[in-house]
Amino acid sequence: MCSVEVSGRICCVNLPLSVYTVLKDLRLLRCWIRELPKPPLPPLEVTLERYLSCLEAVVSKNQFDETKKIVNDFAKGDGIALHRLVEKLAQEKENWATSVWLPEMYLLNRLPLPVNQSAFFLFPRQNFKTFRDQILFSAQLLHFALEFQRLIETETLDQDFSRAVHVKRSPLCMDTYSNFFNSYRRPGVEIDYQLNNKRDPKYHKSVVVIHRKQFYFLDLSSDPSIDSIATALNKIRTSSTTDENTPVGALTTQPRDKWAHHYELLRKDNTAHMEALERCLLVLCLNESTPPSKQGLSRTDQCEDLLHGKGVNSCNRWYDKTLQVMVGVDGVTGVVMEHSQSEGITLLRFMEDFLARQAKNGVHNVDWSAAPCPFERMQWKLSPTLTQAIVLAREDVQKLVDDVDLYVLHFKDFGKALPKSKKISPDVFVQLALQLTYYKVHRKLVTTYESASLRRFRLGRADNIRAATKQALQWVEAMCDEHQETQEQKHELFREAVEAQTAILKYTITGNGPDNHMLAMREIAKKIQLKTRLFNDKSHQTFWNFQLSTSQLPNDSNIIVGYGAVVPDGYGCAYTINENDIVFSVASFDSSSATSSDFFALSLECSLNQMRELCNLGAKAQ
Repeated sequence: MCSVEVSGRICCVNLPLSVYTVLKDLRLLRCWIRELPKPPLPPLEVTLERYLSCLEAVVSKNQFDETKKIVNDFAKGDGIALHRLVEKLAQEKENWATSVWLPEMYLLNRLPLPVNQSAFFLFPRQNFKTFRDQILFSAQLLHFALEFQRLIETETLDQDFSRAVHVKRSPLCMDTYSNFFNSYRRPGVEIDYQLNNKRDPKYHKSVVVIHRKQFYFLDLSSDPSIDSIATALNKIRTSSTTDENTPVGALTTQPRDKWAHHYELLRKDNTAHMEALERCLLVLCLNESTPPSKQGLSRTDQCEDLLHGKGVNSCNRWYDKTLQVMVGVDGVTGVVMEHSQSEGITLLRFMEDFLARQAKNGVHNVDWSAAPCPFERMQWKLSPTLTQAIVLAREDVQKLVDDVDLYVLHFKDFGKALPKSKKISPDVFVQLALQLTYYKVHRKLVTTYESASLRRFRLGRADNIRAATKQALQWVEAMCDEHQETQEQKHELFREAVEAQTAILKYTITGNGPDNHMLAMREIAKKIQLKTRLFNDKSHQTFWNFQLSTSQLPNDSNIIVGYGAVVPDGYGCAYTINENDIVFSVASFDSSSATSSDFFALSLECSLNQMRELCNLGAKAQ
C-alpha cells in the first residue's frame, strides 16, 4: 500500500515498484509514504537463537555454555511474559523498535556530544583564495538549505529508495527529513529531550552564525538572494572582534547531566538566545584555520577539525543543534550532526544535492553592494558560576581533543568491483576485513556494531548488523594462526563466513535482528521491576559493549564520514566503498594502551589485499 495524491485527494492503493517511478515523474506520488508497514516482531525463539549466535565468537566456551542455560530458562519463563508485553507495545506504537532504540542509543547517553555521539561529514576541500570565497560558499549553502527546507515541508522531495541488493528494492520512510531542520537536543539530567520547531514564525527561516566564538542571529525570512546572504555574512565576519571572547559554546561539550544544570542557569538570563538556537534552521560556524601537520593539511587533519575542532575551533560551536555547518577559511568544510534527530544518509543526500547544484550553477559573482539580510549580535549574560563552568569545559574539551587518535585510510587497490565480481556483497567483504584486522591486532573478536537502516518501515530508524560470528572466527584463526589449513580450505572457510554474514545482513535490514527485541524486553523488565538473570549475565554486558563500531556511508561525492569510538578501548570505523577504492575513517583514544588507529588502519590495508589474493586463488581452484 502507498499514499498517492490524485486531484488533491490522498488515496491508498496497491502499487508495484515499477509504477513508483512513473508516478514520481508525474508528481502524483505522495513523497511521504504513510502506508509503509510497521516493523515485524520476530518470534521469541528466533531472537534468542540469534542472540546466542552473536555471543559464541566473543565470549569464552565456559561462559557461553553458562549463557545457553540462562537463555533456555528465560525462554521457558520470564521471556514468555516479556515477549507478550513487547507484542502489546508493537500494537500500540507506530514503530515499537524506534520507541526503545532512540532513548537507549542517544537520549540516555550521558557522554559529551563531541567525538562520543556526534558524527562529522567532510566535503572535499574547497579552494578558498580569500575570505570572501569562504563567505560566498556559506551563503550558497544557506540559500540551498532554504530550498531544501521548502521541499521537505511541501513533501515534494523525491522519494528515497533502498539501495540494498539482497532484498526487494522498496520506498523508504521520509519522516527522518521532518526532523532535519529547526530541531534540537536539549540536555536533561537523566535523559535529553528532542525539540522540533517546524513552523515557528520568528525562527523558522533563521540561522545562528558563530564566528570567533561570537554569536549572531541572521534573519532569512524574506527568502533572500545569495548576494544578500553573502553581504550579511561578510559584515558579520568583519564585525567580529579579535579579542578573546567567552566561548559560551564550550558548555555544549560537557557531559549531558552537567550541561543540563548549566543550561537552566544560562536560559534564565538568555531566554531569547536559547530560543533562537533551539528553533533556528541550523547553526553556521565560520571557522579559523587549524595548524596543519608536517605533510600539509591532510585528510586526517581536515577530519579532526570537523570531529572536534582541534582546539582552535572546538568552542566555535553549538553541539546540541542537529546541523552545524562548518566552513573554514582554509577550505575545510562540512557538517557536524547531532545524530538523535535524523540519519547520516539523509544528511548525505542534502550535501550531495548541494554539491550537484554548485557544479551545475558554476561560478557566482556576488554583488557585494546588495542590501544585507537583517542580523544582530547575541550578547550573553553570564553569571560567575557560568563563567567558571566555561573555563572548565574548555579545559575538558581540550583534553578530549588531545586524546583522540584519528587516521584516514584511502585504500586505492580496489573497491566494490572486486567483491561484486566474486558475487560477494561489498559490505559483507569489508565487514569480514574488519574482523580479520581486529583478530590480527588483538588475537580475538569482539562485539561489533554496524548501522543498518530500517527506513523501509514506518518511522524506521536503525538496527545493528553484527559481524563477529562463529564462522568469521574460524576463518580468521585459519588466516592468522599456525594452522595446517590449505589455501583451498581457507577459501572454503571464507565462503562460509560470507554466507553467515550475508544471512545476518538480510534478516537485520528486514527488521528481524535480535538487538531491538532484546532491548525492548530488557527495558520492560526494568519498568515492571522484574529481576531477570539473563539481563545481569556477563555475556549480556558483552553483547552491548561495542569495541568495534562501524558504519557504511555510501556517496558519490567523496564525502568522508566519521565519529569517535563508543567505548574507551574501542574503535570507531566509518567507511565508503567506491567502485575502485575504499575510504576508512578510524578513530580510537590515545589513553587506551590497547588501541592504535594508524596501526589498525594499516593492518586493515593488508587484510584487504590478503582477501583479494584468497578470492583469486579460490577462483583459480574452481
